[in-house]
Amino acid sequence: SNGDFQNLPAGSYTITVKDANNCAAEENRIVNQPAPIVSSINSIDSVYYLYGDDGGFSLNTSGGTPQIMYSIDNGITTQVSPEFENLIVGEYSVLIEDANGCDTTILVYVPGHVPSPNYGIPNVFTPNGDGDNDFFEIVDRRNEYEIETFRVFNRWGQMIFDGPALGLQKWDGTYKGELQPSGNYTYLIKVNRVDGFEFEAETGNLLLLW
Repeated sequence: SNGDFQNLPAGSYTITVKDANNCAAEENRIVNQPAPIVSSINSIDSVYYLYGDDGGFSLNTSGGTPQIMYSIDNGITTQVSPEFENLIVGEYSVLIEDANGCDTTILVYVPGHVPSPNYGIPNVFTPNGDGDNDFFEIVDRRNEYEIETFRVFNRWGQMIFDGPALGLQKWDGTYKGELQPSGNYTYLIKVNRVDGFEFEAETGNLLLLW
């Protein structure tokens, strides 16, 4: 025999060597078991918008036998780095495997950031031609938004203004060229960011004063 022993479990072994004359020698050897693979989340980067792909995370891993490999697609693709980038919102099952085929998994959830609206909707305007607050319009000082829906209804529920249909982004207080009376009106507005993020439509009350 060549004295090569493989696939032994961890433990203490006594090795006995005999020659042709039956002379023997013994030596004790200990086969150590590698520490189990232990992994924890080091950091998580949220997706800036819910529909983006700029999320990511990194792991801290100890134990196992190098080289440690990582995969988030059940081993189809693997990488040495414990850092993952360009991810969408969702839960990821990370397979972690060492050189001996020992493995473990860890679940990581990458959240998404919902941006707050950065536009303003006034609740009163005075379309009297004095150059001050003459129009009902969305306040978008940074030009970050596109108007999808911009409608105004009178107190009887009649739609008297539909901005996108008219190619307009502000209401001058008229309907079919006629000035509308002072009073309360209702609006329905939906805007989207120019980068594609969509906000929910919102309604509110508007006071028109002459």
